[in-house]
Amino acid sequence: TGVTRNLNTITTILTVFVLVQIVLALVALNPTRRTTERTFSTLSTQLAGKGDRDIYYLLLDGYGRSDLMAEDLNLDIQPFIDQLQEIGFIVPPCGMSNYTDTALSMASIFNMDYIEKFGPSYKEITSQDHEKLLTPYITHSLVREKFESLGYQWISYKSPYLFLDMPDSDIYMDAETATSPGEKLETLNFQRLFINTTFARTAAEWLEENPEDSARVPTVLVWLISPGSLNPESSSFAGRNYKQYRQNLFQLETLETMPEKPGRKFVYNHLLITHQPFTFTPSGEFRTEGKDSYNSYLDQVRYTNTRMIEIIQIILEKSDNPPIIIIQSDHSFSDGGKRAKNFQAYYLPGLDHDEINIPDSFTNVNTFRLILSEYFKEDIPLLPDMSYQVNKKYETYVKEIPPSCP
Repeated sequence: TGVTRNLNTITTILTVFVLVQIVLALVALNPTRRTTERTFSTLSTQLAGKGDRDIYYLLLDGYGRSDLMAEDLNLDIQPFIDQLQEIGFIVPPCGMSNYTDTALSMASIFNMDYIEKFGPSYKEITSQDHEKLLTPYITHSLVREKFESLGYQWISYKSPYLFLDMPDSDIYMDAETATSPGEKLETLNFQRLFINTTFARTAAEWLEENPEDSARVPTVLVWLISPGSLNPESSSFAGRNYKQYRQNLFQLETLETMPEKPGRKFVYNHLLITHQPFTFTPSGEFRTEGKDSYNSYLDQVRYTNTRMIEIIQIILEKSDNPPIIIIQSDHSFSDGGKRAKNFQAYYLPGLDHDEINIPDSFTNVNTFRLILSEYFKEDIPLLPDMSYQVNKKYETYVKEIPPSCP
């Protein structure tokens, strides 16, 4: 009969749908990660001695200095600093960023100078889109040019901010590229629309209201019925947060594998864990609370500290030659002049700590001047350590921030 034919048709469609979803689910449970790589030819001249080391530049966006954390947030990060120092890091107690804005800081760091010396004027910066103005100075910087000329592969990670994004890197790490078809947002959204037209809608709604009960249901079935129960990205309100969570998780996990890549490497990993939106719990799970707060910032710091120590130890264990590791923030979490109180830590193997010129109030602009001078014998003296706020309300568009020490 017509009814039977219709039921058979529906059954066939549902069967095909379920089979397709099972295949996608299996792929999703065992994702094959891959990166976009550009063919790279290393220079024939090999650096010997101190300079023959990988370089890891780990930028913790918005991470504050220890005294600022203690005073403003009542958070003691000294145990984290103690662990870094036990490994061999130098941690300047009064470190400062040169600027209180990410684009200004990164342009200054990657060109080893103050903005007005190589880029647009402060007047131009305050009257135009400063991120757009500074993009070429960040993405194709003097530091990048220097290390590529020394035979280094430039490795960077996809960023949601265009002024930080470097898709033409020798190796470009992208969490979306490394996402299996079954985990992609478009797949999950299509699946949700289809489920809402079937008998499974009631089960899907129940799982959304009772996510803790999903542990008692086979994973594949949960994924088929309600992808949002496993992947918050399928819920529109959490899309941006979950995407940032997944990208940061990807950046942390792949850092551990970097020593396995052949050749000399400069790894630039700009982490947005301590940058809004705050997406991690202290244990590293996805944070589902919708509102950012100081308490949620503290959770990001706690998780970051734990993972940084774990990752650094893995990198050191896997590296044939101890690498140079730089941990810095572009600025702190605070406002005004306090925003310049940033965090810095330097792992500089092969150098005598007593002879390294890193003052207590060291600033980011001198980071790669120090590295190129000490490891590659470049004649690049350190600059005076200065910090600035740039704003059109100032008569000269710039205001100096005095150094401060606890």
